[in-house]
Amino acid sequence: MIIPPAEDPMLQLFTNMFTRKGHRQKAQRMTSRVLLYLHTFTRAPPLPLFRQAVLDAAPATKCASVRSGPKIIITPKALPEKTRIHLAIGAIMKQATKRGGQQIEEKIAREMLDILKGDSEVLKIKDRLHKEAFANRSAIRIRRS
Repeated sequence: MIIPPAEDPMLQLFTNMFTRKGHRQKAQRMTSRVLLYLHTFTRAPPLPLFRQAVLDAAPATKCASVRSGPKIIITPKALPEKTRIHLAIGAIMKQATKRGGQQIEEKIAREMLDILKGDSEVLKIKDRLHKEAFANRSAIRIRRS
């Protein structure tokens, strides 16, 4: 198996989200095991699968509440790349903890494979966010200079 580069920003963010109480080495081992499970289940290079699953789960927009006088207006906001990836990894981890049985690394790997297949709850959450943003698109104000 090919070991992924240590300076991969998406893996670093994933490891940072795994880190608890400063135990970074433990989080790095868990990240390596997630990649190992992905490789074991598919017999394919794990890093492209990992990247594709995270990018597929990443929402493009989110809705923010803005108070305008007595009314609260919900406006969609475009998300920057890092925020999109952060939200996707968080959603994957949250859904993986709801699975029963296995170790957390195996749960995350299985959740990523479900995302790649297209039948994950994470994708339904993403679609719900996008539908809400689409429904509230009339609240977008275009600033003219």
